[in-house]
Amino acid sequence: MFGISFEEALTLCSLSKEQIDKKFLSLKNKIILFHFDKSQESLANYLYLLFETENVIILNPANRKRYSYDFHKSIPYDLIFGLNDFPISTGDVDSIREELKNNQIRLVIPTSGSTALPKLVCFSSEKINFSAKNISESLSISSTDVANGYLPTNYGYGLSVLHSHLYAKSRYLLQDDEMFISTLSNSDCTNFYTVPSMLSAIEKYAEDILLRSKAKKICQAGGALSLHQAKFWNGVCVRNNIEFIRMYGQTECGPRIACLRGANFDEVNNFVGKAIGEVKISTSDTNEIMVDSSMLANFYIECVNDSWIINEIKSPFNTGDLGVLNSEGYLTILGRAARFIKLQDTRISLDEIEFHLNKITTKDFAALDFNNKVAIIPSGKTHNNIDLISALSDHFEIPRRNFLIFDAKYFALNGNNKKDYPLMKKILRNER
Repeated sequence: MFGISFEEALTLCSLSKEQIDKKFLSLKNKIILFHFDKSQESLANYLYLLFETENVIILNPANRKRYSYDFHKSIPYDLIFGLNDFPISTGDVDSIREELKNNQIRLVIPTSGSTALPKLVCFSSEKINFSAKNISESLSISSTDVANGYLPTNYGYGLSVLHSHLYAKSRYLLQDDEMFISTLSNSDCTNFYTVPSMLSAIEKYAEDILLRSKAKKICQAGGALSLHQAKFWNGVCVRNNIEFIRMYGQTECGPRIACLRGANFDEVNNFVGKAIGEVKISTSDTNEIMVDSSMLANFYIECVNDSWIINEIKSPFNTGDLGVLNSEGYLTILGRAARFIKLQDTRISLDEIEFHLNKITTKDFAALDFNNKVAIIPSGKTHNNIDLISALSDHFEIPRRNFLIFDAKYFALNGNNKKDYPLMKKILRNER
């Protein structure tokens, strides 16, 4: 795996064989629901299963407390590491088990830890290796790099950090996410991987932290940055001789598919970069982003009406995101295909409305469907709402009466620091 031995993998992660659970040593031809608990022992066990066995590893959903006992016992595994064992034997599960083994699936990743019934995305060893190679080369990871491994390792982004650094024979140091600031400001780690909420939390102290940091790269993925954040972080990193990199992707895509490096963020606006490696990105007539890549997962499985269903992932893969490609191949994300409203017989993306507002102001905005009009909620006080409505009306060629701007007090984020549209709509409905 990744062109290195199991012993090398342990060394690169500062682990030892003594940290491996002895019960794993005799496991053969099993399907295991595996839970990362952020411990070194957990990482050692994962590496053993990945490098030394042919077992299928199903990663436990990130927020497992929100999953029912029934859901856990219906997943097609033979045993759980870190929880009680749930023996199962139903026809549906047996058929899925055979598909996993027949397709040489090694790793199964839930797409989300915040929904009740996620898709489980399935990857063979070949796909895992190819993804690690493609991402490692796109980021120019070398054997002298040291990754700060604080991202959760039970979903695609966190795992891709581990795998891509192992491929490059560079060190990976498992860290607690609460230690992120101290590690960034005072450690030997050179490569840091962040999400927007983490950047927001440390923005106030960024200059002081990066002045003392040995970081060479700060890579952002896991959600959209505002134009203000992108410019700020690129600027502060340039001043401290650090490369700020933006990446975009989805779990089914392996998971990173586009990368923005060495760019002037004032010029490229809100681009997320160009396709990496052999990945090919295109857009449909409705601006949906489509991906053709050897990193695409083999298939995914999901539980529908208590039955497990296999869904082939065809190429090109429709991501469900909307975007545009410029003449140089840079991709801009406009939002999700599902967030639309129909006004004056015209179908408009609510995310595209937000994107346009972010371009013409310094505020972030939430746009949502409210009583067949577009409710605009700013993240802070705005000075001229009439001008904003006029700008939207002119750009989308929709009468101004279709847009409503509300007070910033209604702007809400959820626990993942993402816009909480259901909560905002509920508050507006209760007060109107």
